[in-house]
Amino acid sequence: MDRVRALLPGGGAGAGTHRGPVTRRIGRLAGRLALGLASAQAVKRRSALTDAAHPAAGDVLLYLARGEALRETVAEAVRAAEPPVVLLAHSLGGIASLDLLATRDLPQVELLVTVGSQAPFLYELGALPGLEHGVPLPARVPRWINVYDRRDLLGYVGAGVFPGRVEDVALDGRQPFPLAHSAYFGNPELYRLLAAELP
Repeated sequence: MDRVRALLPGGGAGAGTHRGPVTRRIGRLAGRLALGLASAQAVKRRSALTDAAHPAAGDVLLYLARGEALRETVAEAVRAAEPPVVLLAHSLGGIASLDLLATRDLPQVELLVTVGSQAPFLYELGALPGLEHGVPLPARVPRWINVYDRRDLLGYVGAGVFPGRVEDVALDGRQPFPLAHSAYFGNPELYRLLAAELP
């Protein structure tokens, strides 16, 4: 593998040094071979890859197409709760909760805690239904703590996207992805964080 890496443009020892036409051709050939092998494996495992990816991706796509019912369910739960309300939401729940708070006045919500959420990523894509990219978070959005794990590929940071409006907190569940996406709730650090924040 090190030899292949060394032959690819910009890879391995000697990167940035002059390469002759033969070395460049070998590098291009090695690159095409690696891409061809990866593509063949992806085609062979397409069904398994789709089965593995579609539950999470499908839920998000369904929400983006028809999310009003979910937002209304969250709003009803907030209205039924005794203030002050802390809205704790994982993954898609974090998307729906932020979306709801960006579009409706729910003054009883004093704190939003998202865990492993894709909301900042969707906002950057311009795909968050209730908030157009480039528009700042409305003042009605309460204090927001965004919990993520570096190993959770579905957990995004938000402080760079919403400066001064979100506090990112990194937790380490010591699990590989995709287990990292659900490992937050087995991590005592999450409960210590919540205990310090709950009214």
